[in-house]
Amino acid sequence: MITGGPVNAASYVLAGLPNANIAQGSMFILFGQGLGPFPQVNAFTFPLPTTLGGTSIRATVGGTIVNAIMLYSLPFQVAAILPSSTPTGNGTLTLTFGNRTSNAVPIRVVANSVGIFTRNQGGSGPGVLFNFNSETNQPVNSLVEAAHPGQVLTLWGTGLGPVSGDEAAGPLPGNLSLPVDVYVGNKLVTPSYKGRSGCCAGIDQVVFAVPAGVEGCYVSVAVRAGGVISNFATIAVTPSGKICSDPTGFSVADLQKVQSGATLNLADLTLARVHAKLSFPGLGNLEGNLDFGGGTFRALRQRGGRAGLLQGQRWQPARPAFRGLVHGGPLWLPGILRRPIAVRRRRG
Repeated sequence: MITGGPVNAASYVLAGLPNANIAQGSMFILFGQGLGPFPQVNAFTFPLPTTLGGTSIRATVGGTIVNAIMLYSLPFQVAAILPSSTPTGNGTLTLTFGNRTSNAVPIRVVANSVGIFTRNQGGSGPGVLFNFNSETNQPVNSLVEAAHPGQVLTLWGTGLGPVSGDEAAGPLPGNLSLPVDVYVGNKLVTPSYKGRSGCCAGIDQVVFAVPAGVEGCYVSVAVRAGGVISNFATIAVTPSGKICSDPTGFSVADLQKVQSGATLNLADLTLARVHAKLSFPGLGNLEGNLDFGGGTFRALRQRGGRAGLLQGQRWQPARPAFRGLVHGGPLWLPGILRRPIAVRRRRG
C-alpha cells in the first residue's frame, strides 16, 4: 500500500505546494508498506531496469501508460525515475510487488520542478554542493569547507526537466535550454551549466559562482527552473580560510575541536512568560501570567568520522522548510546526566 503520493527525491516537498509536482525525467520516492523486498535491492549498473527486486511502478497520464525506471526498492520506500517521455498533466501511479498491485495515487507531471539535495536527506538545511578548487579537489561545502565569494560551486538536484535519449541506458549530460536562475543569499546568479550530471540518470547539476557581498554560515540557496522555485538549502561562505563561524554560532575554536575528535557539551535553555487575559460571560475577566522554563543538555561528538555540526547542520535548525523531521543526520547527541535547574527571579 502506498501512503500519500510521490515526492521529489531531493526536496521531499509535500503535495499541494506549488513545487510539489513531479517533473519529467526526475527522480521520485514513494512511501508505504509492502512496496519491495528486504533487504534493500539497488540498481547499481546500466541499463537501469523497470522491475527491481520484484517491484515495478506504472504511471498513467492522459491515457498513456509509462513504466518508471527503478533505482532502489525496500518494503517501506522505493525510488525511481519518471521517464522524460511521460506526458504532462494529472494522472495516477500504481506499484506492483509480488503479483500484488497497490492502490492508485495521484500524480501531477510537469516539465520543471527542481529539488535540491540536502545533507540531512530531508530537503532542508545545508545543501549538497561541491566547492570547485580543482578538477581533483572538490569537497562538499560545510562549516569546515566553506566557499569564498567568486568561487564556483556545483549544486546537485533533480527535476530540471526532460532530456532526449534513453535514460535507462546511462547518463545524458548536456546544458538544458530552459531558463534557470540561482538565488544565493537573495542575490540572483546565472549558472554556467544546468543539466544532467555525467554520473547518474535523473540527477541534475547546476554550476554557478558565489556572488560578491555574500557571507555567512547558512546562506540561503534556491533554484528557479522554468518559473518554479525549488526548496531552500544553505551553504557556508567565508571571505577567507576554510572554516565558517557566525557571531551567534560556534566559534572557529569549537569547530576545530570537534574536527579533531573532541566533544562539545551543549545546553539549550528556555525561559518564557505568557500573559493572558480571558473574558467569561457572567463571571468577568481573568488575567494572569504563566511562567515556565526548560533545558536540554547534549554532548556533540563525531559519528563515523563525521559530525553533523561540521557539515553545517544547526544545533536547533531554523529553516525555510516544508518538512519538519531531520533524516539521516550523523549527529550523535547522547543525553548528559540530568540535574535540576534553579531559576531565581531578580527583585526590582
